[in-house]
Amino acid sequence: MNAIWRWIGGPLVTFVAASVYVFAPAFRDAPPAPGALLLATVLISTLMGGTLSGLVSGVLGIACAAYALSEPGTFLVMTPPNLFRLCLVTIFSLGTPMIVARIKARGERRLRREKAARARVETANHELMVLHAAFDQVEHGVLVLDENLRADFMNAAFRRIWALGPDDAQRRPTFAELVERARHNGVHALPPFDAEAEDYVTRRVAVVEEGRDETIDLRLSSGRIMRVQCKLLDGGGRLVTYTDVTDLMHQSEIFERLATTDDLTGVFNRRHFMALAEREFADSRQEGCPLALLILDIDLFKSINDCFGHAVGDIVIRHVARVCREMKRASDILARIGGEEFTLLLPATDLDDAAALAERIKQQLVRNPVTVDGHELRVTVSLGVAVADPATTTVGDLMRRADQALYGAKRGGRNRVQQAIATPTARADQTPSAAA
Repeated sequence: MNAIWRWIGGPLVTFVAASVYVFAPAFRDAPPAPGALLLATVLISTLMGGTLSGLVSGVLGIACAAYALSEPGTFLVMTPPNLFRLCLVTIFSLGTPMIVARIKARGERRLRREKAARARVETANHELMVLHAAFDQVEHGVLVLDENLRADFMNAAFRRIWALGPDDAQRRPTFAELVERARHNGVHALPPFDAEAEDYVTRRVAVVEEGRDETIDLRLSSGRIMRVQCKLLDGGGRLVTYTDVTDLMHQSEIFERLATTDDLTGVFNRRHFMALAEREFADSRQEGCPLALLILDIDLFKSINDCFGHAVGDIVIRHVARVCREMKRASDILARIGGEEFTLLLPATDLDDAAALAERIKQQLVRNPVTVDGHELRVTVSLGVAVADPATTTVGDLMRRADQALYGAKRGGRNRVQQAIATPTARADQTPSAAA
């Protein structure tokens, strides 16, 4: 009903105005009031009922104006001034609906575009809110930086890792400010004021500034280890992620320890010892430094197992390993290479010093017997000592010479240190020098 009224209301208003035009000569002859009244009614009709209603009103107004401006008793016979007035009425009556319709259509198109743009913005904002909420539930730290390396977004996990609050996220600090603050707050495992720490901050910022796609393990003062990775985004931004790999690193260390150490004693196993020894042997050859090796064997170990049982045998093995570990240097490499056999590689050590260390180990074991069920069990060892000479070409050669010396100590009565005899080639090489 309202739509019908809007469509016919305009023409009815125009008809009323045109009637005034027709039946009020005084009003008709007082321009521009009649034309303005018709124009107003056509405009109202267009706005109320649309373009078609405005055109109907315009035609109705033109017809009434033509009748009013014609000579009495005629139609469309009028004086030139009246004809000009009719032309003006015609132009405005038909032009007004078209102009209004054009303006209205343009306004509607603009309104639709604005609504569509607003809907897109609202959708994007909703998606962004959902994304932020989702990232806040992620256990990994997420930091989004703009092209100026200023924080656009940091999730809850990142704020927790860096000891930041919600206000810090609103402040949008730069990445350099974040690293500096973490250093001063003691979040990273670094001294708060130190040249090394300053260099660390510079290096951390440089990685993000350059957008290098590399992985860095960051150790926190809490003991946690964060794996940091930086990704370059379109537009010059950066995505920096922080993944807690503490458990993974601990498991890796456990696996590495299992693969490189002896379960019973905690010292290196034979395989890992050989890898380390090969490296030390190559370095000693390149640098011209002496390299010594001793092999230790527990005397009468089978009798210990037979008399006291394998549990006591294990205690004896651990005791010997502990004494060797306490007496060696940090640079020395200790390993268990057999059931009751140990080896100790001594970088930058000559034969006499190696033999002296072997003697001290032997004496220390004699002075410190193993206590089993309140009884003291005296443990002795035999040791063979060798040093790499020009005729020694591999670690295997060095170990064979030390092993031969060990068997010499065993044959000599046990609980003694035996030095390896230089190889014939080495003695021949050394003869001219001695003569000189």
